[in-house]
Amino acid sequence: MKIFCLLFFTLLDIAAFAQRQLVLFSGDNVAYRFKTGDNFRTKLIGQKIEHWGFLVEINEFSVITSQDTIELKKIRKVLLPGSHPIKSLGKKIVTAGVGLFVIDQFNNVVIQHGTANLNRGVTTASIIITSVGLPMLFFRKNWKKVSGRVKLRSVDRDSMFYMVE
Repeated sequence: MKIFCLLFFTLLDIAAFAQRQLVLFSGDNVAYRFKTGDNFRTKLIGQKIEHWGFLVEINEFSVITSQDTIELKKIRKVLLPGSHPIKSLGKKIVTAGVGLFVIDQFNNVVIQHGTANLNRGVTTASIIITSVGLPMLFFRKNWKKVSGRVKLRSVDRDSMFYMVE
């Protein structure tokens, strides 16, 4: 029984190790690596609708998602997970501007036992900081267009771009 369990888990490990990965290259650098089970959103050539699903299987020339099968050569854009870096920076700047104003009011009312009045310097700085961050919040999703220097390739464990988990 021990030998059977050892053999079973060894073969299970080999099967998990041999899965392909979908790598998005930006020039010579790896921009993102998709693995089986990741959420995959894409737009195809000649279509405006967004195809989405979880990656079920990655083949050499196509990917199978939970919704349908997509050929790699038909992919026009790929959505990278997470928010746009500038949008994240904008959220931090707006939070800092509003936080500066709230901390000043807290200091006036609670710490110094005064009234809630507007300090001209702090209010001006808070408005400027917040107004700098607000336009950054309107950046769109992080779509990468697959053309030119940006390539989408399926790699297996023999490739130098394959990353072992």
